[in-house]
Amino acid sequence: MSAVRAWHKQNGAHWEGDKDYISLVKTSAHKFTPSSSKHVKCFPVTIEHLIALDRYLDLQSGHDCAVSAIAQIAFWSCCHLGELTIPTHNGFDPHRHVAHSSPVRFADHWDGLRSAHLHIPFGKVERESGADISVTGWSELCPVCALQTHLADNAVVPPDAPMFSYVMAGGWVPLTKAVFLQCCKEIWDPVRLSRVSGHSFCIGGATELLLAGVPPEVVAVQGQWKSLAFLLYWRKLEDLLPLMISRSYDKSCVEKLCEEFEAYRIHNNLPAVILSAMLL
Repeated sequence: MSAVRAWHKQNGAHWEGDKDYISLVKTSAHKFTPSSSKHVKCFPVTIEHLIALDRYLDLQSGHDCAVSAIAQIAFWSCCHLGELTIPTHNGFDPHRHVAHSSPVRFADHWDGLRSAHLHIPFGKVERESGADISVTGWSELCPVCALQTHLADNAVVPPDAPMFSYVMAGGWVPLTKAVFLQCCKEIWDPVRLSRVSGHSFCIGGATELLLAGVPPEVVAVQGQWKSLAFLLYWRKLEDLLPLMISRSYDKSCVEKLCEEFEAYRIHNNLPAVILSAMLL
């Protein structure tokens, strides 16, 4: 349908594809799509996956430092692996991939909290306009520490190399998406953690932030989503839904609501009985 619409636009032809009957056709086609033609949902990366990496990666190795940094940043910033890695050994494009020379800003906040910020030239939503990635440091599984360790251990990587290249005997090597995922697989398979894809980091990070009580709007900003459509990524619904619903009925929220009702009553000179009726 997109191709037919583009053909009309290119040739100046009138397009009626936005009519209701076209939507009905697409909806019907979706309903009749056989299960064999539907993509299986990706399993999310979890905290257990990150703990396994933290335990078995050797941070004396430049390669493992790069793997650790990518895993932590992709998870906690809810970004795509393609925004941090390159597709092939010779596939680096400075207009699409972040370079080793790209500035990284570290910031100190209250209570010892730290954050790191870097700009990527091509974002999943912003496209060529680029995007800013921010991560916040935690006491454990800290993406800020992982990034600092990578930059220190692989400091001699040339400025025009990919950001997450690593030092090896005789030179340096860019870390591709396939090599990164293979390294993760070799650690996760023996401990029987679920097989994941590159998209699983984004899904897992969003789920973990929601479980921690971070408001969905903040998670959307963290992952550079322009709407709350990312909530389709939610996993562990049996944990998330009770958590979100219970917070909606927090006592302090109810008390605040009562105060707002009382202020409304006073402002509009309504009798007190009206407030009771509203609360009922």
